Parts: sequence; structure tokens; C-alpha cells
Amino acid sequence: MGKDVFNVELEKIKNGEVRNSAEVMLEMLPEYFYKIPASSNRRHPAFSLGEGGLVRHVKVTMRILEEMFRDSAFGTYEDYQKDLMRMALLLQDGLKSGYTNGGYTLPEHPLLMREFVLENKNKLSISSEDTEFVANLILKHMGKWKKERHGLYDSTAPVTSEEQLIHLCDYIASRNFLDVYFKNNEIGDSVDRGKEVKGQAFNRKDAFNVELERIENENVRNSAETMLGMIPDYFYQIPASSSGKYHPIFSLGEGGLARHVKVAMRILEEMFKNSNFGTYENYQKDLMRMALLLHDGLKSGYTNSGHTLVEHPVLMSNFVLDNKKNLSISSEDAEFVANLILKHMGPWNTDKAGNVVYPVPKTREELLVHLCDYIASRNFLNVCFKNNEIADSIDKEKIKTLKREQ
Repeated sequence: MGKDVFNVELEKIKNGEVRNSAEVMLEMLPEYFYKIPASSNRRHPAFSLGEGGLVRHVKVTMRILEEMFRDSAFGTYEDYQKDLMRMALLLQDGLKSGYTNGGYTLPEHPLLMREFVLENKNKLSISSEDTEFVANLILKHMGKWKKERHGLYDSTAPVTSEEQLIHLCDYIASRNFLDVYFKNNEIGDSVDRGKEVKGQAFNRKDAFNVELERIENENVRNSAETMLGMIPDYFYQIPASSSGKYHPIFSLGEGGLARHVKVAMRILEEMFKNSNFGTYENYQKDLMRMALLLHDGLKSGYTNSGHTLVEHPVLMSNFVLDNKKNLSISSEDAEFVANLILKHMGPWNTDKAGNVVYPVPKTREELLVHLCDYIASRNFLNVCFKNNEIADSIDKEKIKTLKREQ
């Protein structure tokens, strides 16, 4: 990997002073940054293991950031503010193994990189204030994990929307069930859209056994099972995208919509593990699980229309409300679930004529359900399925001895 390894990412930084500052810092990073894997202990996905894995991890975090910028549900930012965030994410792991390669991840690497940026602020084209902003984002990119495990430094929990977003991108990119296709060390599409994807349909009786087992409350679990038993058969058979343009490979072909739901729910579980994004009571988690499990239950209508209906969140939300007497949860809880379903599409809430069809998410529960659905539909991501259940992205023992495509 040469000096042009981040050309694609640097081109997205519109402001010349920020771009020049990012380039200056990249030039000063140790050579090992461009060579080592993202993880020495297999905690990262397949694409970030092997030689050059850390660089690929950074590229994926930055691609996720661009996707998040497109979604106004998670905030809107001025162009200059976006560029500073791009710079921070580009540099966040620059000293992951220290100033010289120690052979493993240093817990204090966010602090080291923050200090490295501040020590060199006189060499940068941006102001001291903006340099401190970038350095602070780098410090917070790991959240409060390091404080809890090692007690090395304080004030690491992301608080502002910018800090939360940087941490989110890094966190999602390190989930080891995800994979990303790279070609010549640049992110590629997860599938050749010209090829037919066959997939595998689900047996509705046991399609979501794994997901239902995670619902701890019996009443919520029974209610989810009741609703799953009432949605049309096509839900277990069709792809998540009728055009094949807007979803990744795992959710195309037969059974793709159900696989999309499984991945969205796996992301939800990962988010529950991370207290940086909020903590929830167990019962509240179960209601959110139920909502995400059902959110696309009428994606093509009550009978399969052959395409995604823009009003499908309204249809499914009303379907839950119309059947709340058949459920084991209270009317209030059924309404909570229905409301989460109603808002799961985020800002994409208008029809072709521009008319608002349903409201946008605002509460943290609504935003989290939307986030899981949104990330699961990014078409550069892939998830390996085996017998229609989520599998590890690759044999991690093999990847340790292999070089990814350079």
C-alpha cells in the first residue's frame, strides 16, 4: 500500500485546508499502520484481518460515515463539520499499536493519537480550535470501553452527536459477522448485480427461532409468534429488494427479506451490548425486538404485489393494532410496537408525489430500530448465512495466514 491508499476518502473532504491537514497527519503515521491487521485477536470481521486489514477497517468506517450523512434522522451537519469528522475517522487508529509496532492493540491508542494530533497542530492548515475538535473525536471513538476495562483515562464516553456518530461508525465496522468485498483495496459492491441470486426460502414455523429465543418475556414472545403466524407466506420467500438495487447480496434471492430481518435483529443485539448508545430495561428491549422482527411483514402488501409498497410501515403498524386483542401484551405495549414499526423507514417517508406517508423517528427507541434497518440494507455490506442462519464471516484461523487481495 502506497501513499495514495486513502485517495478515495481524501477526495470526499471538500475543504482544502482540512484535506491538507489530514494528508499531513497521514504522512507522519508509522509505516506499520498501512500493513497490520485491525485486530490481533480475531475480534474484527474478515475484511479487516490479514495484511492491510487496519486500513480496510478505516475505509469501511468512513464508508459507513458517508452513509450516515445521507440519513437526516441522525442529524444534519455543515459541510465543514463533516470534513472535520472525516479527518478524525481517517486518523483514529493511526497509533493503534503505539509509535512503534508493539504487535498488539494498545488500550490507550485513542489518547496517544489525540496527543499526536495536538502536538503537531502548528503543522496543520486548520485552526487550533478545529484541531482540538478533531483530536477530541479521536479520543472518544472507542467510547467508554477502555475506561471500564483499564481505567487508563477519563472522559472517553461519547456525548455529542458528532462523538456518537464517530463511535458508531467504528463500532459497526468492527462487528465480526459483517463482511465487505474489496477489490484492489477499494470497497466494491457486495454482488455483481447482473448475476442471479438464488437464495433459500424459509419454513415459517421455525424461521425465527433464534430471534424469538432472545425475547425473554413470554408474553412478548408469544405476541411476536402470533403476529408472525398471521403475516402472508410471501414474507418468508421474497427478496428484500424487488429491484435488487438497494440491498446487499445476502438479502437478495429467495428468502432475502427474512435474512434482512435477521441481520437487522443481529445489529440490534450488538447495539444493546454497547451502553454508549443508551441502556434499556429488558422488557423494553423485548418490545423493540418484536417491532424489528415484524417491521417488514407487509412489505409487498397483504398479498404479494411484486414490489415494495411505500406505505408498508403504515400497513404493518395498523395490522398490529387491528390484532392487539389477540396478543398477550397490553394495548399500550402493542401501540408502542406499532409506533416503532411505523417509523422504521426514517426520513424516507414520502411517496413519489412528495406527500408524507408516515412520521419520522424521534425517540431513541425509534431511532435505534431505524438504525438497525438502515445499516442492514447498505449494499456494500455482506453477511454469511449457513442454513439460513447468520454465520461467522470467514474461518478466522485461515485468514490470519492469508493476505487479502492487494
